[in-house]
Amino acid sequence: MTEIRAFRRRDDLDAFLSLYEQVFGRARDAAWFDWKYASGPTMSAPTVVVAVSDGTDGAAAGDLVGARPFLPMQLAVGDRRVIAVQPVDAMVHPDARRQGVFTAMTEWALAAFETSEPALCFNFPNEAAAAGNRRLGWRKVQERASFYRFVDPARVAESADLRPLAKAAASAVAPAVSGYNAMRRAMAPDADAVTVRREPSVPVAELAARYRARPPDAIHVVRDAAFWEHCTANPDWRYEAYLADDDESALLLGRSTRPDRAVARVTDVLPPGAERSRAALAAMLHRALQDHDDAALVVAPPLAGATDLLADFGFLCDRDPPLSYVTTPTNHFVRTLTDEWSIDGVDIDDAENWTLTFVERDTT
Repeated sequence: MTEIRAFRRRDDLDAFLSLYEQVFGRARDAAWFDWKYASGPTMSAPTVVVAVSDGTDGAAAGDLVGARPFLPMQLAVGDRRVIAVQPVDAMVHPDARRQGVFTAMTEWALAAFETSEPALCFNFPNEAAAAGNRRLGWRKVQERASFYRFVDPARVAESADLRPLAKAAASAVAPAVSGYNAMRRAMAPDADAVTVRREPSVPVAELAARYRARPPDAIHVVRDAAFWEHCTANPDWRYEAYLADDDESALLLGRSTRPDRAVARVTDVLPPGAERSRAALAAMLHRALQDHDDAALVVAPPLAGATDLLADFGFLCDRDPPLSYVTTPTNHFVRTLTDEWSIDGVDIDDAENWTLTFVERDTT
């Protein structure tokens, strides 16, 4: 029988990293583990759950055959701040799959959370994992869109982990893209009305201050200095900030550090909600796209009230053709860890009550 228990660093770290490499195909080290799983708000419940073989399931006794990490985050829900956990990087050894290991780890973690600090779980499972989430009490909040600006589709198709159909589609549209982007940029709003300052070293204190100036009303991750320190320490991305002279607006842009990925990502925008200045957002996007015109692909999250602005800058929505033909939906799921699906009258399973960008999503 497989034992489900809390992760023990001294006993499990090497086995965890080995399993991660086997499942996800990327080698990681202890520093990466500490950055990703050992930071964030503290709580009494364990944030990493593991499954250890007793030798009767085909593995050697004591072998780590599964792991289920959870990332703690501080969310603002109305006037309250609560701890939420995001399940990420679920791993089960190939020889231990279809034996209930994933479900057992999740149920163990949920039981621990329900007697601890977290108020809810939220995550973004793919279609394959969505059914399992539903069986374990999750509810679907919405399908999330992403926006893609193809600068060099042929280069994207050669370097990104796209399916063959996506590669073929990207190559087919390559001749039209340069003309399309030129036309769209000509249609984009005048970006000269707002002065934008580029900060290659992310000013975490200033970003935290700008967040505090106009936090959104909807559910969102609290963007204090500690959050920005953690977010921008992601070794898979190199970050810089663009700050508008209105003293409130900011844009965080990341560049992939992988040599085979010429990808830029609009990771976050301040203010996160629809209250932001359209002129400031246009100016920041204009400057960021100019500075990173060597990126083959730029990805942006849905920005409330700015879908048409993204289109004006040449971004395509993955929920619309032609991208919808080669992409799968990103699902936003939530699960209460109490008996209630609302917090101070705010329904946590209502899409209208959430404001999300990419900073809430595990995208490493």
